[in-house]
Amino acid sequence: IPEMRKLFFSTPLKDWRTAAATALKTTLICDPGGGYKYSNGNYAILGVLIEQATDLPLEDAVRELVLDPVGITTASISPTRVTNRSGAKYYVSNNRRYMEALGPAGAWQMSPSDVARLLGALQPDSPTSPLSVESRRMMQEPTAPAGQRYNNRYSLGLEKYGVLWGHTGTLQSARTIAFMLPNGYS
Repeated sequence: IPEMRKLFFSTPLKDWRTAAATALKTTLICDPGGGYKYSNGNYAILGVLIEQATDLPLEDAVRELVLDPVGITTASISPTRVTNRSGAKYYVSNNRRYMEALGPAGAWQMSPSDVARLLGALQPDSPTSPLSVESRRMMQEPTAPAGQRYNNRYSLGLEKYGVLWGHTGTLQSARTIAFMLPNGYS
């Protein structure tokens, strides 16, 4: 799926399901397995597939199948504009709804402790992981075709920088970086 950055950050979409429907109407940038380009559209489509497969709203399905088994209690999908005064403060320009458009592609928020708990559950030897050892291995080994500069560090949902693996995220006025170190610390 093409990157579609403008779809998520310039177009005021109603929600991530609309973004997924728009992404599904695009043309693939290459044959499956023939190339790689990071796209939030892929994650929005995955959210729709999770809802169809589980017959649950995305947030409920993720909570039941992933977060609860790992012991994560603070995770939720956040709106672009937080109406209460608790939590982080950040700048949002007018007419922006990127968190609603991103949904499963980047609107999740949780405490730093729960981020570390989630990364720990993705370790190959984790007893709390809801995923198979093979799935966790595939998430940590880059899957982009050899020779693709910059993108050859991405795997199935995670990034690898040398011996570190995890993910980054950037939104208007906010950035997050979460990586697992070889010694098991995050």
